[in-house]
Amino acid sequence: MKRAVTGGAHRGPVALRRQKRTIRFVQVLLVLVSGGLTAFAVSSWGEERTQTVVVLLLAAIGLVAAWSLSDGLDVRIPAPARLDELAGRAERAAIDRAEEHAIRR
Repeated sequence: MKRAVTGGAHRGPVALRRQKRTIRFVQVLLVLVSGGLTAFAVSSWGEERTQTVVVLLLAAIGLVAAWSLSDGLDVRIPAPARLDELAGRAERAAIDRAEEHAIRR
Protein backbone atom coordinates (compact mmCIF):
# COMPACT_ATOMS: atom_id res chain seq x y z
CA MET A 1 0.00 0.00 0.00
CA LYS A 2 1.39 3.41 -0.94
CA ARG A 3 1.46 6.10 1.73
CA ALA A 4 1.61 9.86 1.39
CA VAL A 5 4.92 11.66 1.88
CA THR A 6 3.48 13.73 4.72
CA GLY A 7 2.94 10.69 6.96
CA GLY A 8 -0.08 8.76 8.08
CA ALA A 9 -1.64 6.36 10.51
CA HIS A 10 -2.82 2.78 10.26
CA ARG A 11 -6.18 4.12 9.00
CA GLY A 12 -4.52 6.03 6.19
CA PRO A 13 -2.88 9.40 5.79
CA VAL A 14 -3.66 12.08 8.34
CA ALA A 15 -4.92 15.31 6.86
CA LEU A 16 -2.20 17.92 6.35
CA ARG A 17 -4.27 20.53 8.16
CA ARG A 18 -4.48 18.30 11.24
CA GLN A 19 -0.72 17.73 11.23
CA LYS A 20 -0.04 21.45 10.99
CA ARG A 21 -2.49 22.18 13.80
CA THR A 22 -0.80 19.62 16.04
CA ILE A 23 2.68 20.98 15.32
CA ARG A 24 1.45 24.53 15.98
CA PHE A 25 0.02 23.34 19.32
CA VAL A 26 3.39 21.83 20.24
CA GLN A 27 5.09 25.11 19.30
CA VAL A 28 2.75 27.11 21.53
CA LEU A 29 3.24 24.63 24.36
CA LEU A 30 7.04 24.89 24.05
CA VAL A 31 6.87 28.71 24.12
CA LEU A 32 4.60 28.68 27.18
CA VAL A 33 6.86 26.27 29.05
CA SER A 34 9.89 28.38 28.12
CA GLY A 35 8.11 31.48 29.40
CA GLY A 36 7.35 29.74 32.69
CA LEU A 37 10.95 28.61 33.05
CA THR A 38 12.17 32.14 32.33
CA ALA A 39 9.78 33.59 34.93
CA PHE A 40 11.01 31.05 37.48
CA ALA A 41 14.65 31.86 36.69
CA VAL A 42 14.06 35.60 37.02
CA SER A 43 12.24 35.17 40.34
CA SER A 44 15.08 33.07 41.78
CA TRP A 45 17.92 35.18 40.35
CA GLY A 46 19.47 36.18 43.70
CA GLU A 47 19.49 32.71 45.28
CA GLU A 48 21.52 30.14 43.36
CA ARG A 49 23.20 31.43 40.18
CA THR A 50 24.01 27.99 38.72
CA GLN A 51 20.41 26.83 38.99
CA THR A 52 19.21 30.04 37.39
CA VAL A 53 21.60 29.66 34.46
CA VAL A 54 20.53 26.05 33.91
CA VAL A 55 16.84 26.99 33.96
CA LEU A 56 17.48 29.83 31.50
CA LEU A 57 19.38 27.40 29.28
CA LEU A 58 16.41 25.01 29.33
CA ALA A 59 14.10 27.88 28.41
CA ALA A 60 16.36 28.81 25.49
CA ILE A 61 16.42 25.19 24.29
CA GLY A 62 12.60 25.15 24.36
CA LEU A 63 12.45 28.33 22.27
CA VAL A 64 14.96 26.95 19.77
CA ALA A 65 12.92 23.74 19.50
CA ALA A 66 9.75 25.75 18.85
CA TRP A 67 11.55 27.86 16.25
CA SER A 68 12.96 24.77 14.52
CA LEU A 69 9.43 23.50 13.91
CA SER A 70 8.57 26.64 11.96
CA ASP A 71 9.14 27.56 8.37
CA GLY A 72 8.59 31.30 8.35
CA LEU A 73 4.99 31.91 9.43
CA ASP A 74 3.99 28.34 8.57
CA VAL A 75 4.98 25.08 10.28
CA ARG A 76 7.41 22.57 8.83
CA ILE A 77 6.10 19.05 8.23
CA PRO A 78 8.98 16.57 8.56
CA ALA A 79 8.81 14.36 5.47
CA PRO A 80 10.48 10.92 5.46
CA ALA A 81 13.04 12.09 2.91
CA ARG A 82 14.03 15.01 5.14
CA LEU A 83 14.28 12.73 8.18
CA ASP A 84 16.49 10.32 6.22
CA GLU A 85 18.72 13.22 5.19
CA LEU A 86 19.06 14.44 8.78
CA ALA A 87 19.75 10.93 10.09
CA GLY A 88 22.36 10.37 7.38
CA ARG A 89 24.07 13.65 8.19
CA ALA A 90 24.15 12.81 11.91
CA GLU A 91 25.54 9.36 11.14
CA ARG A 92 28.31 10.82 8.94
CA ALA A 93 29.22 13.33 11.65
CA ALA A 94 29.45 10.56 14.25
CA ILE A 95 31.66 8.48 11.97
CA ASP A 96 33.92 11.47 11.29
CA ARG A 97 34.27 12.17 15.03
CA ALA A 98 35.09 8.52 15.71
CA GLU A 99 37.74 8.52 12.97
CA GLU A 100 39.30 11.70 14.35
CA HIS A 101 39.35 10.20 17.83
CA ALA A 102 40.97 7.00 16.51
CA ILE A 103 43.65 8.98 14.62
CA ARG A 104 44.55 11.02 17.73
CA ARG A 105 45.15 7.86 19.76
